[in-house]
Amino acid sequence: MRHSRVSSKPMPIKSGGRRQFEKPQGSGGLAHLLTSVWLILAVGLAVRLGFLLEYTSHYSRHALGVIPFLFESGNIAYSLATGQGFSSPFRVPTGPTAWATPVYPFLLSLIFRAFGPYTFAAFVCAVSLNIAFVTLASIPLFFAAKRIAGVKVAAAACWIWALFPNAVLIPVESLWEASLSALLVATILWGTLRVNNSDSKPAWSLYGLFWGFTLMTNPSIAAVLPFLLGWLLWRGRRVR
Repeated sequence: MRHSRVSSKPMPIKSGGRRQFEKPQGSGGLAHLLTSVWLILAVGLAVRLGFLLEYTSHYSRHALGVIPFLFESGNIAYSLATGQGFSSPFRVPTGPTAWATPVYPFLLSLIFRAFGPYTFAAFVCAVSLNIAFVTLASIPLFFAAKRIAGVKVAAAACWIWALFPNAVLIPVESLWEASLSALLVATILWGTLRVNNSDSKPAWSLYGLFWGFTLMTNPSIAAVLPFLLGWLLWRGRRVR
């Protein structure tokens, strides 16, 4: 008696005169899960929170409440929180300053007002805000990459960002605007792709306002402004 062999190849199925092949079950569900931006967000957030817990276990709470804020952004935030205005970036009363752009020091000053200046609670809140910025950057990154090269490339880019060591370390170890800048740059890239070929005046106005907010956070991002505007101009002329 011959034993029938079970073929591992997909079996052809006749449908409407055409032959279609059954796809192996399970692979589609896994691929859909791995390309889910929400799973990537959850993993990225978990990794960063885990590093925060590990980081705080190695240092005293008093040191963490003081040392990370002893830089220009933290000193200006302290000056704002104590009613001395946007001044004194070097921890001495130097008067008004233009040393840093206002957005991030203002955010830190709100944290100082809520949790007290140079406290461990203020440190945890500031770092949590940085972690939120870096984690949320995956959303505009995903949709921008999806618009450019498809879902698989978008998911790969977001997985790299979610697990990229610098994107895990910097939000916790540095109380500068880098984490917020990452979110803003990714959003600008997505926004540039969205307003492309758009005749909506509100959309372009919002795009311009967002650029203004970004430059008041980190003026170095202006380096990419000519290239993005040049690309928009080229695309607009090509369409017309």
